[in-house]
Amino acid sequence: MNQKQNNSKKSRLVEHKIFIPSIIIILLISTPLAIYPDASMKILNSFFNQIVTLFQWGYIWYAVILVVVGFYFAFSKYGNVVLGDPHAKPRFNLFEYASI
Repeated sequence: MNQKQNNSKKSRLVEHKIFIPSIIIILLISTPLAIYPDASMKILNSFFNQIVTLFQWGYIWYAVILVVVGFYFAFSKYGNVVLGDPHAKPRFNLFEYASI
C-alpha cells in the first residue's frame, strides 16, 4: 500500500465535516444546561409536558406496538434465526440476554 492510500484510510476513520459541527452543537446546548441547572430543568420539563400533552395516547400505543412486534419476532419463524455460525455456542446465556 502506498502513502496516499494509507492516509486516505486514516482520514476515513473520523469525518471531520460531521464530527466538528456535532461537537460544537453538543457543547452549545449542554454548556448552558450545565451552568444553569434549575432554569434548565424548568425549560426541559416544559418541553416534556408539552410533548406528553400533545401525544398522550401515542406513548402508550407506541409501547404496546413495540411489545407486540417483539413477541411476534420472538415466537415466529424469525425467532429461530441465528446470527453467525449455527453450531457456535452463544456468547451469553438466556438469563444474560434477558438482562440486557
